[in-house]
Amino acid sequence: MREFRSPNPLLDSRRPGNGATADLNPPGFVWHPIEGAVAYELKIGPGTNLESGEAKLYRTEGRTLWLSPEALSRGTYCWAWRALGCGQDEVWSDVFTFHITEETGELHVPPASVVVERVKHMRPRHLLPVTRLEAFRADCQGKLKDEWQGLKRCAEERLAENFLMTEPPFLPDRLKEQDVWGQIWRKAMTGSRQMGQDAQLFALVYLIEQEEQFGRAAVERLMEFSRWDPEGSTSTFHNNETHMSVMNLGTRAYDWVHDLMDESEREAVRQQFLGRGRMTMERFERQDYGIIGYDNHSGRLLGFQGELCLVLAGECPEIEPWLDYVMQTTAGMFPWWGGKEGGWAQGVSYSSTYCYLFYHFIYGLREAAGVDFYRKPFFRNHGDWRLMCVPPNAYLVPFGDGRTNGAGSALSSWGLQRHLGRVYGDGRLLAHAEQIQAVAKEPIVESKGLFSPLSFLTPDEGSVQAELPVSAARVFHDIGWMVFRANLQKPEEDIRFTMRSSQYGTVSHSHGDQNSFVIEAFGEPLAIPSGLYALYSSVHHHGWTRQTRAHNAVTFDGAGQIVRSPEAVGAITAFHTDERLTYTLGDASAAYGDRIKRCTREVFCLDRKFFVLVDRFEPTYESMWTWHLHAARPMVVDAQNRRALVQYEKACMDVVFCHSLELRFRAWDGFDLMPFGYDSSEDLPENIARYHLDVFSAMPLERDALVTVLSPRRVTDPAAQITPLLDGQGEGARIEDGGCVYRVVIGKDGAAIDVDGIRCDGNAAVLFETADGILERAAVVGGQMLVVNGKEVDPSLMIFLEN
Repeated sequence: MREFRSPNPLLDSRRPGNGATADLNPPGFVWHPIEGAVAYELKIGPGTNLESGEAKLYRTEGRTLWLSPEALSRGTYCWAWRALGCGQDEVWSDVFTFHITEETGELHVPPASVVVERVKHMRPRHLLPVTRLEAFRADCQGKLKDEWQGLKRCAEERLAENFLMTEPPFLPDRLKEQDVWGQIWRKAMTGSRQMGQDAQLFALVYLIEQEEQFGRAAVERLMEFSRWDPEGSTSTFHNNETHMSVMNLGTRAYDWVHDLMDESEREAVRQQFLGRGRMTMERFERQDYGIIGYDNHSGRLLGFQGELCLVLAGECPEIEPWLDYVMQTTAGMFPWWGGKEGGWAQGVSYSSTYCYLFYHFIYGLREAAGVDFYRKPFFRNHGDWRLMCVPPNAYLVPFGDGRTNGAGSALSSWGLQRHLGRVYGDGRLLAHAEQIQAVAKEPIVESKGLFSPLSFLTPDEGSVQAELPVSAARVFHDIGWMVFRANLQKPEEDIRFTMRSSQYGTVSHSHGDQNSFVIEAFGEPLAIPSGLYALYSSVHHHGWTRQTRAHNAVTFDGAGQIVRSPEAVGAITAFHTDERLTYTLGDASAAYGDRIKRCTREVFCLDRKFFVLVDRFEPTYESMWTWHLHAARPMVVDAQNRRALVQYEKACMDVVFCHSLELRFRAWDGFDLMPFGYDSSEDLPENIARYHLDVFSAMPLERDALVTVLSPRRVTDPAAQITPLLDGQGEGARIEDGGCVYRVVIGKDGAAIDVDGIRCDGNAAVLFETADGILERAAVVGGQMLVVNGKEVDPSLMIFLEN
């Protein structure tokens, strides 16, 4: 059983994890299936010893995701499992402990039959149940009038265009005709989404104002969808995007125009949905989704399947086991790409789609049936993660595919944050949404693309006003991200630094970017990833965008991290933050496979404006390392003085490399591999970051360390004086800015530090001083002793950091 152990939750799906606090009470349990098992037994008991007479034994068959039938009192528990009927009846798994605390939300997930009974006589029922329909209609002529009129104008424009499409053709063999495949696939995806969105929007106008022309237009599109073969060119196994368009957008439209359709129309649409529901369940079962299968699209399909079950409840008995599957998976496993802290490992762009859409299901379920998954920590904390990662003036968003769409992710965050702020009464999230609206200038129309106007349909009741913090730094351990924000209250004054070192590896929409960083300042890009995501796994996407060299990261002898691997993991192993210093240590060693023994990156953020990076390398064999930097505009490189300047319109960044050995510099632009859909480099968008700087060692080395100072500032502000400290035992940098002096020094090759009058037994030391040499505070990493100019530093001025 230990063969299934891994730091990556995609490979080791056991939940609750060892020492974790359960998400919900009664808790859910997930474990790895064993081939040939006919049943499983779980033993659960209080304390940390399952030999206690209080431990209970449970037997379950089938899927290895199980919800306890009983709520547990607060305390510490342990659990283990074994597989029966496959020759391992006497073999128990490792024992894991978990906790039930005040923070554990209580939720008894009812059988699907109970949910069906609650909703089967209710219509409409999804997102806007009949119990509050009349009051909502009145609000659309009152306090919601302006927003409603904006949605209706959008519907009128769409109705005038009268877009319709027929069933798309089958896709060709992608290995033989990738560009043709991409063109047909994209047309089918965007067209089916648009027709589904039109159907949904028309149906909402009909629901609110009973204007039949909109209702009939919605029915017309649903009937066209019903002519498509669920097992044909739009099946989940052939073209899943079109399959999802029908399930995502069509189900809501069906519920909202249900009373306008005759029985033959309803039956045609129901059969379409049932066909797609069956194939979706087959998809889940083939991969054992949420247990050993981590297919990305299934995370979206899980919510769509739940919505389908809600709207067909009472009409199609077949949906009950499907709804049980969806609710149990939501309780026991979801999210596949994150945890309690609310992060989404595939990046902000993909979270904007996957999380927004999943909230449609849990909100619809709560409103119609009273099953409240908002008690689960991920759903509660997701807004906090977005608050840190999506500034309203974002040029781009970290990390992974779709990161170039900063403005689009901010617009999506508006609806999500407004919804979550209203659900939880959290004024911080509402303030974030207001910031996004202020930057957008024009009113945001939520019902576009894949989304319904979810936050518009969410009542605003009892929200408490709250101010955003001025600055903040957080590690989201559930996904391995560190985010620093200098000013959340004034985005135009903000400096944002984000680093990824994630246990989720480099699979799906994630890249080979462990320990990479992104810097934006004053709403402009400075150090950003390079490449486009124009077509998944196209030559540019795989050959450049996914690769480590396209990120602000490190390669060795030209080779980067192993992409498309769940085992290419990173880890944030240390973190500290206070008013003047934020420290983070990321370890990307495992991401390079057996080529590298050690590749770590320490980040010291000083007084919210200077970032000192310490990269330490130890390859398995002598190698030349290369430190990569990418920008949206050409960089000015001074190789002789080991400096570079990244400059945009209002913001710029000084980059100084502090290293005693010889370095080589290469500044270049462009790409060997053009993105899908582009023939000329002149047509490439700016956010592709076509300007690159490679800094590399002059010869292969067994080990090395590099100190780099990054100083983002306004173009109109004077540059800080940055001086490398290279004489002595170790290396470092001195930064002078106004009346402040900072010194950061490191040890190399395991030796103690003796540089610039600083002696230390640690791996690194940081000093905050005045211009006249008075030490105000200091930090030591991995040590206990600091001497400055022959005098031992007062311990009251020091903090000690682990690495």
